[in-house]
Amino acid sequence: MAIVQKDQADFLSEIQSLLLTGEHSDLTISTSKGEYQVHRLVVCSRSRVFATKCSPQWHTQGEKPSISLVEDDPTAVDCMVQYFYKSNYDTTSLVLSDESSPSGRDCLMHHAKIFALAEMYSIEGLKALSLAKFKELTSSSSKLCHDEFFSVAEYVYTSTVEAVREMRDTVVKVLYANPKYLDLEVGKTTMMCHTDLVYDLLLHVRARGHWH
Repeated sequence: MAIVQKDQADFLSEIQSLLLTGEHSDLTISTSKGEYQVHRLVVCSRSRVFATKCSPQWHTQGEKPSISLVEDDPTAVDCMVQYFYKSNYDTTSLVLSDESSPSGRDCLMHHAKIFALAEMYSIEGLKALSLAKFKELTSSSSKLCHDEFFSVAEYVYTSTVEAVREMRDTVVKVLYANPKYLDLEVGKTTMMCHTDLVYDLLLHVRARGHWH
């Protein structure tokens, strides 16, 4: 069994190395920061949307397919590509950059943008992973930056449709657990501008029959 486990670990390591070397690449993903030389077998097995984009009717026979994501957030795309090969991602260590992420730290907005990207391109595993990382960062109110949280709340409520509840419900639960946030000026402004967030919070309170 130890031999099998080592062989599996070596195989996964080799798959991950293909992202860095681009060896045997048969697909290009373009962003505003550069290009990724990736592999259809890896990418299309993760995303139904990309699988469709790589089908023969979407590109010229004999040419290497290319997918343009220049309109999407480049950090989120980088993390998505990391996920394709590693089943994980690191927002502070990007494939296309020798530098750290813009903020130099893991932050809520990164995970919210990655979640929205995963929803757009039907990558269920990445949705679950980004949501878990988001929840971990919001689990301690003492570590939350109020301005950052409300900026993220606005993004969450404008980047996905109402039916996509996971991230919205997490935002609501944070507000329910920290009602004092609503006394802040940034909180008042956000709530006045996003009545759907107010409505969701009221439904959450009603379902529990009380507030703290």
